[in-house]
Amino acid sequence: MLDLLERVNRELGITIVVITHEMDVIKRLATHVAVMEHGKVVEHGELYRVFSNPEYAATKNFVSSVVPQVPEGKELDAIRARHQGKLITISVTDERASQHEVLGRLVRAGVEAELVFGGMHEITGRLFGHLTFALHGTDAQISAAIAGVRELAEVTEIPDAPASNERVGE
Repeated sequence: MLDLLERVNRELGITIVVITHEMDVIKRLATHVAVMEHGKVVEHGELYRVFSNPEYAATKNFVSSVVPQVPEGKELDAIRARHQGKLITISVTDERASQHEVLGRLVRAGVEAELVFGGMHEITGRLFGHLTFALHGTDAQISAAIAGVRELAEVTEIPDAPASNERVGE
């Protein structure tokens, strides 16, 4: 069915309106998207912008079903069990900086960066992604690396896990 819809749009130039919760369908067919919550449009715009930089919680929830962002819950616990170091997620878009530029900033700051989660995605012929790294180095090197990358891309610092002898909430 999706192949037919794509063909009708491409060959006949007919605009198609699709209402779905299936973000893979949106990712494949759409050039523009509107996200509704409780019967009201909460976010709309060009597909790439909405997917690469969702602004509202409802949009973030939908997009995260096809585009992993910052790891949390069991995923984060598994990453922490396998990887040491300061965890950060860098959100890269082809509008702001390339992966090459971002990685160059990490290297020049003297940190070792291990890619532990995430990936790059193509939407309407443009790339973006959320890449989580475990950074290794001194506190000063890591701080310099994060500051350098922030000049190019959005950086989310993932808080360290509470020590095993601490109780959460105390």
